[in-house]
Amino acid sequence: MSDIEPRVWVGCLACYNDGRLVGEWLDAADGPEWKCERVDLNGPHEEFWVMDHEGFLGALSGECAPHEAAEIAEALASFDGPAEYLAAFLGGAWITPTYTIQDAVQDAGDAGFGEYEDRADYAYRLAEDCGALPADQWACYVDWDAAGRDMLMDAHTARLDNGNLLVWFA
Repeated sequence: MSDIEPRVWVGCLACYNDGRLVGEWLDAADGPEWKCERVDLNGPHEEFWVMDHEGFLGALSGECAPHEAAEIAEALASFDGPAEYLAAFLGGAWITPTYTIQDAVQDAGDAGFGEYEDRADYAYRLAEDCGALPADQWACYVDWDAAGRDMLMDAHTARLDNGNLLVWFA
């Protein structure tokens, strides 16, 4: 479980297209609860759109339908692991009618994430874990960054807010 609190600015799309901003900031997880009365300040509005957002850790970019933001917020809150890992995975996933957010959450859970300082740290720790680390007197001759670059060629990577490199293979 995560303690993030994603929020969205939901506005009337028709008003926006007419040059007026009518909307408000709402808790993204309350998506299904949104009613016209909550956003409506001056008359009826029927078509809502998420025009801005915060707290999604990179899992959501740009504008979207309110139900999409609510689904992603729920997935981040209920993910069994660090929300930043799922956010990185969702940020690179192509959500389509046939590949849903739920599919991405399942795949993220199966992906096997690792967090490293950088590519060199990944390569060094992998060599160490595999027992392939050269004798200490020779280890200084290995270009660990170049080795990490090559080792991560088929991997997915993302930078976390703490500066570390997130690595997963999917």
